[in-house]
Amino acid sequence: MTSPPVLPAAPHSKGWVIGRVAGAPLILQPLWFLVAAVITALLVPLVRSALPGVAAGWTVVIAATFVVVLFASVLLHELAHAFVARRLGRHVHEVVLSALGGHTAFARGSLGPGGSALVAAAGPAVNLVLGGALLAAAQPLLAGATLTQRATGVLVTAMASANLLVAGFNLIPGLPLDGGQLLASLVWRLTGRQHTGTVVAAWVGRLLAVGIVAWALGGPVLSGRTPDAFTLVWTLVIAVAVWSGASGALRQAVAQDRAAQLSVDAVGRRAGVLPEDATAADAAALTGGGGATGAWTDGGQAVGEAVLVGTDGVPVAYVDQAALAAVPHDSLATTPAWAVAAPLRPGAVVDAELVGQDLLMALVHAFRVQPVVVALRGGAPVALVLDAEVARRLQH
Repeated sequence: MTSPPVLPAAPHSKGWVIGRVAGAPLILQPLWFLVAAVITALLVPLVRSALPGVAAGWTVVIAATFVVVLFASVLLHELAHAFVARRLGRHVHEVVLSALGGHTAFARGSLGPGGSALVAAAGPAVNLVLGGALLAAAQPLLAGATLTQRATGVLVTAMASANLLVAGFNLIPGLPLDGGQLLASLVWRLTGRQHTGTVVAAWVGRLLAVGIVAWALGGPVLSGRTPDAFTLVWTLVIAVAVWSGASGALRQAVAQDRAAQLSVDAVGRRAGVLPEDATAADAAALTGGGGATGAWTDGGQAVGEAVLVGTDGVPVAYVDQAALAAVPHDSLATTPAWAVAAPLRPGAVVDAELVGQDLLMALVHAFRVQPVVVALRGGAPVALVLDAEVARRLQH
């Protein structure tokens, strides 16, 4: 599965970092071991019935090998997502192996419906190719004359089944599965709206979750049997995971829609420019702070923030309004603006002409430098943008 963040990347998922792929941490979550042990125990009777002549110890080894191969298939699936996303210029945040599979989180940015579909299809495609190749390789082994050949054939068949299972499940057209992302990309292409594609695929994912529960309960009841408790529990766990992922996608769709409407005019605080040798009185007159009776205007719009620039016109600091308000009125003229300003670190700027996802991605990178950045138009500061205010606009 893929999981594209909309807001600046959150801290990595909990778990052990066991390596790095595509520049991102590969994380193994501890619950994986419990699930692996349970699945191994469930598979031992199946292996024993398929290979009655194999020693008990070897049935456990074969069952455990299948589980390892299953999760290796999931890992290859996620690596395919990560490498295709990386080749398309996206930053991969993390690759996670969890109890129920895995996910790859990356900055989707302006991939578009085609790029999103390509990343989503990469995972199942790898599993389908591997599954087909392994299935073909297993046939002569299953027909072998010796027990060793047949046992090897069963193991290779299990490997093929694991890959085909991972591919088939992920191709179901509902978010958060890859098939859901393919559906979302198709609707996006047809309607021209990413929001619509995500909403449609997320609701299909919710219907899928309901269908899984209905199948687990309805099938046995209709046939006059009592639903198996263990199967029911696992089905509910999967259904809850699908429902949760689909619901998260719906929330993400709202954030995507709001992100598409982002502009510096909408989220920025209009700023004026002062030379770096200005005084606090100049800053107060420009912004209306420090007890000044009113702010200057630029084109009829109030200027509430001030940016200090060097002799080369490059922004070097912005006036902290709280610090400016703390200066006594009779000291404003003798207090340098630098004394009430916060320095700007290199990289804490964005292009004010950017809009939508392009602006959001630029802000994501700039906010990693500091939480307040300057928007430039034609090289001149025109606004301050605060990360908390951008996040609030995307969430509400």
